[in-house]
Amino acid sequence: MGELRGRVVLVDFWDYTCINCIRSLAYIRGWQERYAASGLTVIGVHTPEFAFARDAAAVRRGLDELRVTYPVVLDNDTRIWKAFANRAWPSRYLVDGSGYLRHRRSGEGGYQETERAIRHLLGQDEDDTPLIAEAAVPSDEATPELYLGWKRGQPANEGGFAAEQCSRYDLPDHLTLFDDGVELGGLWVSREEYCQVAGSGPDDPSRLRVNYCARGVHLVAAPADDGLPGRLGITAAPELYGDDVQQGGFIDVTRPRLYSLITCEENHLGMFELVSASRGLRLYALSFTP
Repeated sequence: MGELRGRVVLVDFWDYTCINCIRSLAYIRGWQERYAASGLTVIGVHTPEFAFARDAAAVRRGLDELRVTYPVVLDNDTRIWKAFANRAWPSRYLVDGSGYLRHRRSGEGGYQETERAIRHLLGQDEDDTPLIAEAAVPSDEATPELYLGWKRGQPANEGGFAAEQCSRYDLPDHLTLFDDGVELGGLWVSREEYCQVAGSGPDDPSRLRVNYCARGVHLVAAPADDGLPGRLGITAAPELYGDDVQQGGFIDVTRPRLYSLITCEENHLGMFELVSASRGLRLYALSFTP
């Protein structure tokens, strides 16, 4: 970053499939627009959480859709992540004009604190322009992120995932509505990062039951290895459909990205199933908005 000496640099670690990162982008874009002319340089560092997010074309499409116009470095080997000893998505670091780290924040929130730090490093402490309004952080608890690969995930099924095997799972009946988690039914192939639909047809589909508490539910998913789009059915009530659910309760998975499944105004305690006979369809993780 030697060529940036003399400028204040905001480094933002993120991933285009991370809902927490996506929600933080409005603030990052706002700071770029407000302070670039005064000496702020914004640099995104895209460190992929999943292997498919190493693809430059996929990241570039994500940048376009999310209206990210500042430079973004692809950190596919996590070299920059490790150099900053970073631990989470999103995380932001402020470096002063002499190259010293002056502010850091991991996770969502603290946006006005970061903006005040930007103003201080730019010598604009007396600026009385209102700070960018910060959305209230919900106080309600939500279901934690649920990973669907055998390395980080654990379904409620007895014995968990059968790693690197195609196995038939029986939907258990011991989970109640108040237990967060996922349960598998039918044929699935369990991979390190994802579970893969192996159902043999509409009479014997792969099923994934989700218990949750949240205002929003999102799924990271990708087509089969051959790139052919796949389809998921969802059993949620139509009034809860997220932005990617079509009339009739279908989600078409056309490329690797984050898909919106459930949206409601308040924290909702619920259960739904994802059903698919699109062999090879890959499901990576479920995230929940409180």
